[in-house]
Amino acid sequence: MKKSFARQGFTLIETLIVIGIGLLILGVGTLYITGANTAKRAEAEGSRIAALLQAAQERSMSQESNARWGVFFKNSVSDGPTYELYQVDEDLLTAGVVTPPGTTLEKRQLSAELTFSSPVAGEETNVIFERATGLPTASTTITVVGIDNASLTATLSVHRNGKIDRE
Repeated sequence: MKKSFARQGFTLIETLIVIGIGLLILGVGTLYITGANTAKRAEAEGSRIAALLQAAQERSMSQESNARWGVFFKNSVSDGPTYELYQVDEDLLTAGVVTPPGTTLEKRQLSAELTFSSPVAGEETNVIFERATGLPTASTTITVVGIDNASLTATLSVHRNGKIDRE
């Protein structure tokens, strides 16, 4: 007795359903990976900012170039968010120069997926450390967030006692 199968292969509808499910899984996976990459970038940027703040503090404590040192944060709407390590020029600071009042040693731009939520768009924040003690002139909080996902954050707090926390 010979068995005969009348149906062989897949129908067009079955093939389209399998392709659709595959594309859906691929789309969800891509969104997950993109979000994870942005989270890693926010974390890495937080680490770089913390390192730059510590460098400014250490330079002030060692009284390098007999000067105070600072980090200037600018959340420019047109040029994008930047931060820079600089040597404070006391004459410029006294004259009210804000952007930054001194000589820039290193300037960095946030990646395109990130921005500052503190300072807010269009604003600037200046963190200056005192000579010898390394204490900041004021406590400050800097927050980096994902542009498409504000829950992806890196927050840095500079306390009046000189401690720099990264959350």
